[in-house]
Amino acid sequence: MNDRMVRMRFIVSAAIMLLAMVGLGTRLAFLHLGPNDKIRMHATDLRRFEKKLSAGRGEIYDCRGRNNILALNLGVKDVCADPTVILESNSLAEVSSFLSEKLDLPVDQVAIRINKPGKRFAYVRRFVSEENADAVRAGHMSG
Repeated sequence: MNDRMVRMRFIVSAAIMLLAMVGLGTRLAFLHLGPNDKIRMHATDLRRFEKKLSAGRGEIYDCRGRNNILALNLGVKDVCADPTVILESNSLAEVSSFLSEKLDLPVDQVAIRINKPGKRFAYVRRFVSEENADAVRAGHMSG
């Protein structure tokens, strides 16, 4: 075999490989970017897996077993306020007295925490039991 035949075979093999790669690339681009939204959504659904896990935290016991609980998970909430809404509606005294009654805090302390002009967020009390948080929510106070 002479040098010319080897070069010709190499060129033909390279051209066939190049055509195969271009064909596969075109097909891949058509499948991903093509006009069929149903196929594209199906491919997206195949790649995505969503499952909501609702697992609570466990309790920690001492070394002797389930007699003595060292730590447990308690459901608590934070009571927050929007000072701008409260001050614009001129209901600072009403909201302060309501929250102080429900959260067992002094009225003046609640009023100081809420009376912040220009602020959009203020903690009134943190780590409140769910029952107290539900009582505050049931009051339907503005802000």
